[in-house]
Amino acid sequence: MVKVLTDIDSDYKEQLNSSELVKGKDALDNMIRNLITTSPNQGSFLGERIFEPSYGCNLERYLFEPLDETTAIDIQDVIYYSVSNFLTEIYLPRNAIFVTPDYNSDSYNIYLYYSYRGDVNELNFSLARK
Repeated sequence: MVKVLTDIDSDYKEQLNSSELVKGKDALDNMIRNLITTSPNQGSFLGERIFEPSYGCNLERYLFEPLDETTAIDIQDVIYYSVSNFLTEIYLPRNAIFVTPDYNSDSYNIYLYYSYRGDVNELNFSLARK
């Protein structure tokens, strides 16, 4: 029996004939995106996940650092560490994470190539100040 991976859609908007669950690659992308956008426990404050205060990446802290290659490498390391620790079923090698500064839009473009049960997937998104 094959287990189907599902996750709750973070972009879910209540509509007729829509489901709040996503499956397969969409569920994997959603899990990674949720991990990356979640802020963990900082100092004495409680993180966004009550029973897992260390869950997340807190990449927002890098948005006010200099927009350069050094900060991009720091972001790459944080993503690698977080996915390796919290999403152990996903294989994401360090050299499959590409973070490039976009000087025109004052943001970072992030490209991930990960594997789940032998299937290679790609996820692209941008990290920018809101």
